[in-house]
Amino acid sequence: MSRQLALWACAALFNGCCLSASGEIGGTAGGASTTGVQSGTGGASSAGASGGSVASAGGAAAGSANASGSAGIGTGGSAGGQSTGGSTGEASSGGTTGGACPGIICEGTCTDTQDDADNCGGCGNVCPHAPFGFAALPACLGGVCLLQLETPGFVGFGVSASNFALSGTHIAVAANAQEESGTGLVEILTTDGQNEVLTTPQQNPWGITLDGTSVYFADQGTPGQADGTIMSFPLQGESSPITPSTLAEGQDVPWAIAVDQSYVYWTNRSIPGSGQGAVLRAPLVGGPPQILAAGRESPWGIAVNATAVYWVDRGAEDANDGMVMAVALDGGPPTVIAANQDAPSAIVLDANNIYWTNYGDAAGTGSVMKAPLQGGAPSTLAAGQDFPSCLAVDGSAVYWGNFGSSRYGGAISKVDLDGTNATTLIDQANQPSAIAVDGTSLYFSPQNQGLVVLTPK
Repeated sequence: MSRQLALWACAALFNGCCLSASGEIGGTAGGASTTGVQSGTGGASSAGASGGSVASAGGAAAGSANASGSAGIGTGGSAGGQSTGGSTGEASSGGTTGGACPGIICEGTCTDTQDDADNCGGCGNVCPHAPFGFAALPACLGGVCLLQLETPGFVGFGVSASNFALSGTHIAVAANAQEESGTGLVEILTTDGQNEVLTTPQQNPWGITLDGTSVYFADQGTPGQADGTIMSFPLQGESSPITPSTLAEGQDVPWAIAVDQSYVYWTNRSIPGSGQGAVLRAPLVGGPPQILAAGRESPWGIAVNATAVYWVDRGAEDANDGMVMAVALDGGPPTVIAANQDAPSAIVLDANNIYWTNYGDAAGTGSVMKAPLQGGAPSTLAAGQDFPSCLAVDGSAVYWGNFGSSRYGGAISKVDLDGTNATTLIDQANQPSAIAVDGTSLYFSPQNQGLVVLTPK
């Protein structure tokens, strides 16, 4: 399978209530019910019944099946109904004959609080609304609500891919309909889902970042035409639709983008296999672009800190010759951080390490990696991944999205910074293409669904 990304576009305090109501009344005096599970008037339950046993005149019901839910009995025996001649009694409200409720009883109904949007994590905890889109994610997942941040500018737009960046309470979203060039948009949201700014139509925006004052994005243009642009616009103070300013033009498929106090940095992917990729920068105040590294093979993700620019070269198709690279902010000889990588894709930094994903060349061959910023051998944080394509880090863990092997597959996972406690947070995440974290939440973009927020992360 090709390693090139096929990108698609794309909340819980609990109050519990628990009462066993899945029982039935045992047989009449002297008889025995072989499948009864909870006692009522005229019988006693044994052998694992959740309600305990109630003695009454005449006899006992020898219930043999496990009772459901927590301890409780039918009041006065009325919940179960009475069987005669030792036959099986009727099930009480909310239960099944001889069976066990797999969750808890909420308002008389057996409820799985792991995925019930009206009882998410506990009875009566209602999730705000369900994420929409094709093969929509459930509103409640693992007992936690998923919040949909809708993107009004993209409604009816036919978005097939979206990318985003997070800074403080602002989220900058880039989306494009890859089937129809010239219909891309960039939109600014707040983390509570308020729409703030929408741009005029763009060509094919993808890479996007923001600082405290502005949004920067890379518009790929038309592959093979070297008509890509690096654009910017103010984060606030402008009315929609806003027309972005051009910081650089004539770029060869600009892809990922990063920013510091003085410059915007980006990768030009160029045509795969051409060896014409490059890493560049341009002043935020305007001025000609500067090439920091040329002759690269499909440079992809990019990150920057106070001393250097870091990026990944995807390498040739199915060749395992990808590299993680660095160069000084003002240029110079590039340094190889890691070689012989299997299609490295995303890259992020913290104060001590570089983290990246190896996309892999087949399902289950991807990995999440790290290496010290000061030099040293790379180490594997998670192996056997299914096309990991996006990445984020905080002070305790690394988070990533597996794009997956099927259109509605993929997953959101995390692992501690030392490689322990790997956990899948969301399965069947609908091919996530971007991911970010803040102090409380995790944000990701499934195909055709705008942004989804998992809180707590």
